[in-house]
This record gives sequence, structure tokens and C-alpha cells, in this order.
Amino acid sequence: MNKHKLTAIIKSGADRLKHSDAGEGFIDVLVKMLIVVVVGAVLLAIMRTAVPQLFTDMLTKIRDVFEV
Repeated sequence: MNKHKLTAIIKSGADRLKHSDAGEGFIDVLVKMLIVVVVGAVLLAIMRTAVPQLFTDMLTKIRDVFEV
């Protein structure tokens, strides 16, 4: 294959990707998921700091339920 022809194919593919909106929904969903995970982790850290006894009691109850 000719070097100039290969370069032209690559450039045309790159131009199509630049002008395409095909991945726009994917990025939006990815950013939303990342925000939800970060906010959830922050809330969990705040709750564990503010109410440590709550998590201790929950873990104890879960262990009691699954105890053989």
C-alpha cells in the first residue's frame, strides 16, 4: 500500500471521528457514574465518622444472620 494512500485513509478516519457525535452519550453517562460514586463515598465516610455505632451494629446483625 502506498504511504500517501495510507496517510489519506488515516486522516479521513480521524476527520470522521472528530465530526461524529457517536460517543457523546457514553462520556455523559461515564461522568454521571463517576459523580455518583464520589458523592456516595463521601456520604459513607461522613456517616461512618458521625455514627460509627450504626455500622458496628449492622455488621454484628449481618454476622448473626449468616452464622452457622
